[in-house]
Amino acid sequence: MPEIFVLFDKPNAVYAAGQKISGRVVFSTASQQNPRWIDVQLHGRSHTFFTRQESETKTNSKGESETKTHTVHYTATAKHLDTAVPLWRKTDKAARLLPGKYEWQFWFQLPCSVLPPSFEGNNGNIRYWVRAEVSRSWKFNIVDESSFEIAPFLDLNTMPIARTPLDGFAVKNLGCCCFRNERER
Repeated sequence: MPEIFVLFDKPNAVYAAGQKISGRVVFSTASQQNPRWIDVQLHGRSHTFFTRQESETKTNSKGESETKTHTVHYTATAKHLDTAVPLWRKTDKAARLLPGKYEWQFWFQLPCSVLPPSFEGNNGNIRYWVRAEVSRSWKFNIVDESSFEIAPFLDLNTMPIARTPLDGFAVKNLGCCCFRNERER
């Protein structure tokens, strides 16, 4: 079975807005392949979801009140990044990939605009990933996804308090009934 992998040049895969994401896509196969195309894609999505209980009280013709409670589901998704770069295209009907290992370098420039930092929470998430895909006729596509993180960019030079030097230390005496006191800094 052919395999495809996304490998980042930066081992920790943490980036900030405006930086360049680079890496390589590795495709290996033991048999000749006839793909339509091979792409690398950059994605970023925010997704939020929560539920709320709502009650509705109705009075029937007999004057009796009846309360019904139901759960309302709320969800929303927003795209932050969505782009694709072709790595290989079938140029004619005879084009094939012979058995072996293929590598393609890729890079994406993250926009300088503010990208929300990566986040995982109980009611939502912000996720970023690179996806490599091999499109095959009459077969399932071969796919690999590798996630990366966007870290918030914080310029300490813009914060006056960050430029203030700090001096001082704290001393605490620690001790217990049969142990002598020692100073800790």
